[in-house]
Amino acid sequence: MFNEHEHKIFNGVNADILNTFLNDSRINRRSFERGEVIFAPTSFSHSVGIITKGNAVIRRTHSAGDSVILRRIGEGEIFGVSALFSERTKFVSEIIADNNCSAIFFSEDMIRELISKDTNFAINYITMLSNKIDYLNKLISGYSAQTANAKLAYFLLQNAQNDMVCIEYSMTLLSERIGIGRASLYRAIEEFEDAKIITRKGKNICISDIEKLKMYI
Repeated sequence: MFNEHEHKIFNGVNADILNTFLNDSRINRRSFERGEVIFAPTSFSHSVGIITKGNAVIRRTHSAGDSVILRRIGEGEIFGVSALFSERTKFVSEIIADNNCSAIFFSEDMIRELISKDTNFAINYITMLSNKIDYLNKLISGYSAQTANAKLAYFLLQNAQNDMVCIEYSMTLLSERIGIGRASLYRAIEEFEDAKIITRKGKNICISDIEKLKMYI
């Protein structure tokens, strides 16, 4: 069960300061039904959110109306970090409840106050932002990957939830999303299966050897 006191963002934070913070009346705790919008480009708050139960998906909708799932987030994962201190009026993507889930939200004012009160929290927050930058750099690398194996490996690593990737669309559409031909996609999948890197179970792909998969990107 999720315990907000033990979340890594609060590692080393003074116990009294943390207790006061987590009992602040400004905290917003919300529940969402499957398919309900948590954050959207024109409907979001300048706050940091943490999933406390269930799962959500982060997706990007294109001008043509179609959308692609960027990644899934589960219990304990943070979102809204990039928009917290931003002056922009639109959120870059959309966060949708993947099932009945709940989240806790900390406002910009609360985060500012905690940063000023506790150095450990400030360091944790900077570390989290650094990891996000690293993730975005890897995302760029994934988009610029040249081989079919590299593109597939990157897609699987970015969409894995507990080493499992649910393919919610056809292989034809998946090949278009990844940017490779359908035949190349099938060859890459077969190669990963033969190497015992992945196994397929219906629409699900299970990553059996994540370290070996990382070697392709």
